[in-house]
Amino acid sequence: MGQQFDPNINHTLLVLISKKFDAESIQQYRPINLCNVLYKVITNTIVIWLRQVMQTMVKQNQSSFISSQNISDNIIIAQEAIHTMKTRVRRDCWQ
Repeated sequence: MGQQFDPNINHTLLVLISKKFDAESIQQYRPINLCNVLYKVITNTIVIWLRQVMQTMVKQNQSSFISSQNISDNIIIAQEAIHTMKTRVRRDCWQ
């Protein structure tokens, strides 16, 4: 760990692909970056490793970074907690 990548691994090649068959102006082209294959292999390997590590490091109540959970679940849980607290306060006031 701590080693630098070879700068040539991260080079990309910019290619223009025509949107139309007989493109005449620059607006009729679409730029596409072609990445080095070795760069893609390295980044995909890191992503796969991080997915496995994150599943063990992140606790179940932390829903971000867990692929099976959605961050909006926290909003729903917070709304339910606020609703429960409000209904308990109302009941306690009337008793």
